[in-house]
Amino acid sequence: MGDYLPGGGTGSRFGSIVTILAGVAALSATLLTFVSTWLQAKNYRKPLLQRYVIRILLMVPIYSVASWVSLISLKVAFWVDPFRDVYEVSTCQLDLLRILTQRTTA
Repeated sequence: MGDYLPGGGTGSRFGSIVTILAGVAALSATLLTFVSTWLQAKNYRKPLLQRYVIRILLMVPIYSVASWVSLISLKVAFWVDPFRDVYEVSTCQLDLLRILTQRTTA
């Protein structure tokens, strides 16, 4: 097992292989999301709907990077997590607004 570092992240007690695997998973999720986002933008036929889909898709790399960073360093996670939270709230608020708007106009 890895040594506990006081300035390390939540994964400092895990072995380095766990941190590396988490980084690989975060990187692969990010790459898959960017490919999906690119395909959504390439086939941009329903702009009103696809904007929301792209916003939701972009939550995946934000969450994966924030989770991996929290494994590495709590100090960096302290600065990354507010950006993640603000993006999540704005995306959820816009989705709720879209749902409420569709219900009132339908």
